[in-house]
Amino acid sequence: MKHINLSIIFVLIMVSVFLILNQKIDTVVAITKLQSQYNNAIDNAVEDALMQIVDQDSLASTSIDFASITDSFLRYLAWNLGLNAESQGGKSLLNYVPVIAYIVQDGLYMGYQKVEVGEESAGEDNGEKDNVVEGHEEEQSKYWNVGEWNTSMDISERIPFECRTDSYLIQYTLTDFIRVINLQTKENIEGYYGDLIPLFPEILPSTREDFDKERRLVIINCLTETMNTYIENHNNIAKHYGIKYHFSLPNIDMEEWYRTVDDISMLVLFQGYPYGNSTLGYYNRIALGGARVRKAE
Repeated sequence: MKHINLSIIFVLIMVSVFLILNQKIDTVVAITKLQSQYNNAIDNAVEDALMQIVDQDSLASTSIDFASITDSFLRYLAWNLGLNAESQGGKSLLNYVPVIAYIVQDGLYMGYQKVEVGEESAGEDNGEKDNVVEGHEEEQSKYWNVGEWNTSMDISERIPFECRTDSYLIQYTLTDFIRVINLQTKENIEGYYGDLIPLFPEILPSTREDFDKERRLVIINCLTETMNTYIENHNNIAKHYGIKYHFSLPNIDMEEWYRTVDDISMLVLFQGYPYGNSTLGYYNRIALGGARVRKAE
């Protein structure tokens, strides 16, 4: 009888282990499938949106209709995820996009959300401040739908790729064209690296290889610092609406960053999107798309 009891206990333990492992495997399979679907959705949305770049004759004057591209990206993303762009679900996708960076020849522009003037936080509106969801224990519907976000999309002014020395401000571009500004006299001299190196041997790298390394480093630092600032702004908006999900810039390989410094491109951070429910977790992705500038005929 003792051996029979032990056998029954062993079988029950093995069945429990099997069920747990099977559930975990099903979860991994479901996440993998959804991750592939979401990857394709956001990558295709970025690629389609970038097709709307307007090219002009001069690289320095290339203009992009950022508002139109942003709107198109969100619409494409909604359609790719099987949502109606005009539905609440389609419109709420903006909440999962803390920042969009547009990298152009002589700087970058940031697409970001701003709270409409006079808007009050969700907790203050409904008197349920103590019910603000924290962590991933609650259902996704409660986690995000504390209230509709009364926000609008805005585009920053151009942010130049620049670094300072004691007496000069150096502004870089996606090419070897640079601008050197004397901070004391305000004299502004611009041109290609090869032409300006004889004029500023004390502040410019001595070789083209070193120049390119410095150029890339300045652009990457400018991009990451600026994105972190706007992501924190988005966290403040999320907090304003009672959301405690923390948006952040993920670790990115340097090779991936290098893809952003040689061509006009669009970088989208998409975070906190549910894999279906709170048990499956949340999708996080940073997507990059580039578009070669073509001269207008």
